Amino acid sequence: MKDAQEYALKNNMTIKNARVDLEIAKKKIWETTAMGLPQLNAAAAYSHIFKVPEVSFPGTILSNSRNTSTQYGLPVAGDSLFVNNYSSPPIKLCVADNLTFDITLSQLVFNGAYLVGLQASKVFYQISEQALEKNEIDIRESVANTYLLILNLIKNEEILSKRIINLDKTLNEMRQLNKAGFLEITDVDQLELTILSVKNAQNTLQRQIDGATDLLKFQIGMPYDVELELSDVLDEILNSAVIESITGRNLEVENNIVTKILNTQVKIGELNLKREKKRLPAQPCSLLQAF
Repeated sequence: MKDAQEYALKNNMTIKNARVDLEIAKKKIWETTAMGLPQLNAAAAYSHIFKVPEVSFPGTILSNSRNTSTQYGLPVAGDSLFVNNYSSPPIKLCVADNLTFDITLSQLVFNGAYLVGLQASKVFYQISEQALEKNEIDIRESVANTYLLILNLIKNEEILSKRIINLDKTLNEMRQLNKAGFLEITDVDQLELTILSVKNAQNTLQRQIDGATDLLKFQIGMPYDVELELSDVLDEILNSAVIESITGRNLEVENNIVTKILNTQVKIGELNLKREKKRLPAQPCSLLQAF
């Protein structure tokens, strides 16, 4: 039984999930603690414009010919005055490549809700730890109950087997007596029906043993195709068994795991109340209200 319980603590899926929840709670404490530590955030952004937009400004120029400008913008004597339109060289509106950096350093100076949250994260870890302990106790108890059930069924099946052997001997003797004329055939038939009824009960017990064995494999996390043999004896367990040693459940009220969980839930309620008080705005209190 002890080996089955230890095997279950390593391979049972409920225990494995409880251990994962405990690790999550441990990381949650670090996450909540990190919220109050200096925060350094850095970000970089790069952009590239494949086609940079451009703009040109139109204008006019005075010249004494269509292609030759006058000196200082005035026509030469004897020449004709012409007005030529032109566009300025294109001007790029932005650069093609742009790289920016953003670095921010922040620090939480004081926050009452943060302090309450930090306490709550530790209580949350305590809840996960107690949940793991309770699951271990429950699986120990379940394995012990199933183990004892199988031993009890095996014991009953052995009793029926011995009874069938004795009934078979009696049946053979009654058949000899019937041949000799000392018994009626109806007495023999009645005993045969009794033997058949006992064998049916034996088959039922065997099916119950197989079902309970599969249940035990499921509880301890063992594959169904693996052969399982129970080495303990029912009488020895019953003579020396102590409930606390078999299940690991402490029967003292203060140290019982259920009492611990209830006390932890009370702490959670107190922390929730404290958190709500931190969130409420401060109310002015007059001297009359104080008294």
